[in-house]
Amino acid sequence: MTMTKEKEDAVQAHKLTESPTAEPDFNGGAIIDDQGAEIPITEEMVQDACDELGDDETQA
Repeated sequence: MTMTKEKEDAVQAHKLTESPTAEPDFNGGAIIDDQGAEIPITEEMVQDACDELGDDETQA
């Protein structure tokens, strides 16, 4: 599965703001990036994906 540029930017921004001493709150899900780092799946990521699916369906 490939990520859109927006998703890649969001993941990168999350990496830059995450404190190395903070315990990640995965709430049961994460994305593994190309370097093997676990990126927690946020509610915003899920809502963005749902919005994209909704947009795709209206264009079909």
